[in-house]
Amino acid sequence: MQHRTILAAALMAVLVVPLWAQIEADFTISLTSDGSGVVITGYFGAARDVHIPALIQGRPVQEIGWYAFSRSPITSVVIPDGVVAVRNWAFYFCTSLVSVTLPQSLTIIEDRVFSNCTSLTSITLPEGISAIERGVFAGCTSLASITLPEGLTVIRREAFSRCSSLTSITLPEGITAIEDSAFANCTSLTSVIIPDSITTINFGENVFRGSRRIQMPNQAALRRIGYSDGF
Repeated sequence: MQHRTILAAALMAVLVVPLWAQIEADFTISLTSDGSGVVITGYFGAARDVHIPALIQGRPVQEIGWYAFSRSPITSVVIPDGVVAVRNWAFYFCTSLVSVTLPQSLTIIEDRVFSNCTSLTSITLPEGISAIERGVFAGCTSLASITLPEGLTVIRREAFSRCSSLTSITLPEGITAIEDSAFANCTSLTSVIIPDSITTINFGENVFRGSRRIQMPNQAALRRIGYSDGF
């Protein structure tokens, strides 16, 4: 009887292990350029809800590398505190990815990191992000909500192009430049909220081209701070 009780307890302990638990062997890695930390270069685990470990082989995970999760069938990812950079195309075309949790330590999100993540619905960018690079969220057709950080100064070209579910965007006070086609073809975008502190922005070409549903008062406000192309 005691043997059965111990066996049952052991089985329960296995069953309550979270399905998202990852082991070091699920990832391929390299070292950062200074050798102080780890770069995730690939993921080969079976879990679809991924929690990236903060430490691998005793070293802190500091970067997510080029194409590390590109085209992976993962549905969610939690990036641990301590990661400072997510490199080009890291989650490109992860079409099942619904949820992303970014750490406050993050300061760099490079080109097209989440491009064509067509199931991603919302995301909050940490305060350390000063630039949204080229095409980071391009083609994220389910993205309906994004929180931009106060430290943001520039939105690069095509950053949110073809985000056809995005209905509203609030520009933070520190922003100074929005590059070509950054919000082009955001066909559901109706509201662009501009803080009173912003009196001018260096707009690229066709920033809102194809975003025809932006309301007239918002269009007028954009004109006042320097936008001269069409909607």
